[in-house]
Amino acid sequence: MGGINKLLITIACIILPNAIDCAIRSDLFSGPKDEVEFVNPSESEVDVVGRGAATEADDMNQTVDTNMPSELLITTLQDMPFSGTIMENGTLVGVGYAFYIFELLRSKMNFTYKIVLPKESVLGDVKTGIFGQLVRKEVDMAVAFVPVVPEFRNLIKYSTELDEAEWTILMKRPGESATGSGLLAPFDTQVWILIVISVLAAGPTLYFLILVRFLLCRDGEPRKYSLATCMWFVYGALLKQGSTLSPVTDSARLLFATWWLFITVLTSFYTANLTAFLTLSQFTLPIGSASDLANKHQQWIAEKGNAIEKMITQKDNDELTMLRRSVEKGYGIFLNLANKDDKYILDLVSSNKMYLRERSIVTSLLFNDYMNKTRDGVLESKRCTFVIMPGSIITKSQAFAFQLNTTIDAAINKRLLALVETGIISFKTSEHLPGTEICPLNLGSTERQLRNSDLVMTYKGVGIGFVVALTAFTVEVIYRLVIKREKLRNQEPELPAYRINVAEKSNFQRSPPPLYQNIHIQDYSKKQSINGRDYYIVREKDGEKRLVPVRAPSAFLFQYAA
Repeated sequence: MGGINKLLITIACIILPNAIDCAIRSDLFSGPKDEVEFVNPSESEVDVVGRGAATEADDMNQTVDTNMPSELLITTLQDMPFSGTIMENGTLVGVGYAFYIFELLRSKMNFTYKIVLPKESVLGDVKTGIFGQLVRKEVDMAVAFVPVVPEFRNLIKYSTELDEAEWTILMKRPGESATGSGLLAPFDTQVWILIVISVLAAGPTLYFLILVRFLLCRDGEPRKYSLATCMWFVYGALLKQGSTLSPVTDSARLLFATWWLFITVLTSFYTANLTAFLTLSQFTLPIGSASDLANKHQQWIAEKGNAIEKMITQKDNDELTMLRRSVEKGYGIFLNLANKDDKYILDLVSSNKMYLRERSIVTSLLFNDYMNKTRDGVLESKRCTFVIMPGSIITKSQAFAFQLNTTIDAAINKRLLALVETGIISFKTSEHLPGTEICPLNLGSTERQLRNSDLVMTYKGVGIGFVVALTAFTVEVIYRLVIKREKLRNQEPELPAYRINVAEKSNFQRSPPPLYQNIHIQDYSKKQSINGRDYYIVREKDGEKRLVPVRAPSAFLFQYAA
């Protein structure tokens, strides 16, 4: 056979489905054709291997499911929309997210179930609730979003984690931001306390260091300032006022410069933050954590039987110790809200009570309230009367629960893991939530006008200043009229009294200076001649030195001149 013919036969064999058979029957195969066995392609080695692998996987699944009984006894919580029960044709049927997941498992694993409810719809303990049913082996598993509590792992067994629940607070939107009044808003409480401590400590520190310098180094003429003078300098610098003090030593100058630098940086930050506070519409809530809720003695409510009740009342849970003490003091209450509508809960929140619940639940509650007000024609500015705390009280994983020595958990966990990984559970639990944030903390107002409430602290400061000044003035008047007068009455005058005639009294508008002829009576330190003239060197109370000229005898002739 020629080369061209073989080439055409080869192309034809490749195109045809039975290429190998074509090649053997043609002259392309040079071997004995009788020794060739034609096999059906459906029974080829590839199909045999594939069918063997599929059979092995089915056998493995069947092995896992062999421990599943035909009927399961289950329990649940009345915790809608996560789990609950209704009566249909005289039969108790489960509803909620948990039973949507459980129905997917039942349809794949071919079993039936019977619901056995606890006497009280709570998580409970070893004797009560769904935990008690599992411990006493009254049911096979609990179909509900049960929080994973580590303390119960030695009593029950948890399934694959379904999701992570975050408990937060729904509260009435406050009229004013909790950041603080206008003047105090730039810094928090800790910064203000440290500033007060710095002001009180800086004055004595300056005085002590200057005093030490004065005692150790007496060369030249160092100045010693009193404690009151140093305190007044610190206060004046804080208000960015000037000072009459002029230190002459390098150490005192460095101390003064250090305080001025500190005040410059502090006042710059204060001015910038105050401007931002008065111009930006940033809003903060009075409650931001569990400790805030307990320390401010705020009343709050939570649903009885919810997982948050179990976590708060459990004494081994250190995260919520503050809330447990709040319950003991009567500020926290657990109410049976299973059969209550949304309006009843929102009315409680409107009465300044905080509502503790899962974030998805309070978000749905807030969204429904917003939609109802929109349908009723409420103004946009008045629809967001409630707000959700940005942070969380506590976060816990949630799962189904089994008996401790159960054998059905492996098969169920395998399929639950597939549902979690594909995102079906996450989608189902969040499909009812809005796609955008409803009634956020900051409502997005672009305009910020200065309100009278921003100046309340200013008014208070001015009022306190006037009251303190009036009090100081009253004390000064009493001191001068009562104490000082008695002291001066019993004290001899240091300078001789200057007497004038009655006829000349009307010519004087003020008391004349002391006579120069009596100046030598005063106890001055020393006399010094400067440029041919004699001066007394007088030291004032603040340490300053003054030169008092000594009058020449001829000056006595002009005693009363001018």
